Amino acid sequence: MRGWKLATGAAMLAMAVPVAAQDLGTPAENLDCAVWASVITGTTDDPEVAQGFGYVMSWFIGLYEGATGTRIDEAMAVRIAQIDDAEFEAIGERCAPRMGAFGTRLGELGRRLQAQGN
Repeated sequence: MRGWKLATGAAMLAMAVPVAAQDLGTPAENLDCAVWASVITGTTDDPEVAQGFGYVMSWFIGLYEGATGTRIDEAMAVRIAQIDDAEFEAIGERCAPRMGAFGTRLGELGRRLQAQGN
């Protein structure tokens, strides 16, 4: 990898920024977010962070593939080669709030299901 470094703490704090629930993003945004999450998943030393970003990477991949009707594989390989460090940081700033909103939504669902005895 190009030596991208991630301030994991900053990314986690950025996840607290609210995003509209209907913000499913464009295919291009979801592609960038999938790349971003993939890089973090592959470069972090923290297994819990890697697992969380892996889940979110899968979510962004699903959004991309659902919207385009195509597999993300080739687009992701091409896109990752185009991104420099500054753009990677900017992508993270855009994707982290969406990731946080998704995590919050899943947490709320989990609490609701537990309350129902599921």
